[in-house]
Amino acid sequence: MTLIEEAERAEKIRNAFIVFSGPCAQDHNTIQTINKVISELSSLSCVLREINKLIELDTGSGLAIIEGDLKYVHEDVTWTLADIWKCLGRLGRGLTVEDYQKTWKEITETSWKNDGKSLDKTLEGYRRFLESLNKTLDSHVMTPTLNELRPEIERIHDRRSPQPPLHANRPTTPMMSRQNSTRSVQRHPLPRNNSTKLRSPKVTDVKQQKSYERERPLSPDASSVSSASEATRFRDKPWVPSPPLSPTATISSISQISSTTPSLEMSSHHWAKNVFKNVASTPLPWSNEETKYHEVQGTREHSYPNQAYDPVFNLAYPEGVRVKLYCRLNDYRAKIVVLYKDRKGNSEYGCLPLEDLHLRREGSVLRVCRRKSSGKPVPWVSMKFTTIERMILFAGTFIAMRSQDSSTSGPPPTVHDDELRDEVCQFAGSIVDSGFSHALRIYHDRITGAIRLQGSVLKGELDRTPVWTAFITHVVTSPDWCRRVDRKTVALADLKLHIFSARYKPYLAPSGAFMLRFETREDTESFLEILEDLRTSLGGDSY
Repeated sequence: MTLIEEAERAEKIRNAFIVFSGPCAQDHNTIQTINKVISELSSLSCVLREINKLIELDTGSGLAIIEGDLKYVHEDVTWTLADIWKCLGRLGRGLTVEDYQKTWKEITETSWKNDGKSLDKTLEGYRRFLESLNKTLDSHVMTPTLNELRPEIERIHDRRSPQPPLHANRPTTPMMSRQNSTRSVQRHPLPRNNSTKLRSPKVTDVKQQKSYERERPLSPDASSVSSASEATRFRDKPWVPSPPLSPTATISSISQISSTTPSLEMSSHHWAKNVFKNVASTPLPWSNEETKYHEVQGTREHSYPNQAYDPVFNLAYPEGVRVKLYCRLNDYRAKIVVLYKDRKGNSEYGCLPLEDLHLRREGSVLRVCRRKSSGKPVPWVSMKFTTIERMILFAGTFIAMRSQDSSTSGPPPTVHDDELRDEVCQFAGSIVDSGFSHALRIYHDRITGAIRLQGSVLKGELDRTPVWTAFITHVVTSPDWCRRVDRKTVALADLKLHIFSARYKPYLAPSGAFMLRFETREDTESFLEILEDLRTSLGGDSY
């Protein structure tokens, strides 16, 4: 199997393991191990893809240095992933918690038996060795780490060698020549017209893991599937690791979990409940306008959310208005409720699904407007904010929940309100983010001067849906905050992420620094140049 095929298999297994965190949560150590395995599979997929890219660009001298080592570790990775795949295949429809616990036990025991160590440690060893091969291939100089890590890879290989792999044939040497690659290259700009000092990022490798599929409701009556093409229709299919997904589209459809022990997606711990933790405060100018529900007589509203909906968000205003967001956790149906007093002082409410609404900013006021096919937008509720951070976090939560709503069979509403008025996009580039291809942007607010980063879905039906944001106004001037690791990697210290997804797991270094891995060296350099400009404008020293 080729490097890309193994990268894709690692991604599918990662997606399957996401569901295990609920039924296999017998103790804290098991949860930690599963999360570590998920993280290592994401990183393993990334480094396999990166090596494959460098092989295509290599003139032959770099590949000659690593070819033997790469063949060894590639065969070992193939064997290990085949072991896991076979165990997952025996899970079937996985209707009970016991099915998942039994399968996880079988997977961990198989790892100890065949590789001599726990699965997370095995995957970590593969990843570290492949990262060293990647650096060697990039620099054409053998890294010292390779010699330190090679004995462990050889030990696993020797332990495995007498055994045939668990799929049909012993894996062959990966396709290492540029001539063997059939992948095309596409390049296109990411940002929209309102960008000022804008770079034109490049997106390479159209097979890079896409992040565009939405969550779909579980279907207990669906039958198993056995091919990747069938698995893409996972709206009504409960099994087989699905194609690569975005963390904004968590897998709620791999299997049906026993109702006595709900999975993480079915629990009440919706990600939106954590969005407003540790929020910075950059004040917005005072506005005389009040928070207001725009009552329109005779306009049809939805009924108040029933008990199937979980209240995940609640903003109370001095004017006596409350704004709440609700999510129905079996299909992520999202609704907004506004509680208010009518002209006679009676308590009333308005309720609409998020898919019928979009956002418009006017200074310190964020208007939630009805969707109209033509003509001027009609405000439904106007919300006054005192800080730019709270406004941005509400907008990101609103857009992410709207995109993740899978209650309808059609595509989600097109995201056209992710860039609010007076926020200028000063950089846009593509990054490999926790194993997914995402867009990274820098926004600078013209009114408050606030600066933030945002990672969002790069393409597909969830294009431009925010995955995370981080406000960097108060750290961008620090000389120790930003550090370039290599030609495509930047480490950011003390980055407080606000995450709009239950499944997104940032890649952090042992020091706690947030690692940004760009798709191209040009994007890396442009990103650092923009940060330097912002740093200088705020009176900081050069990096």
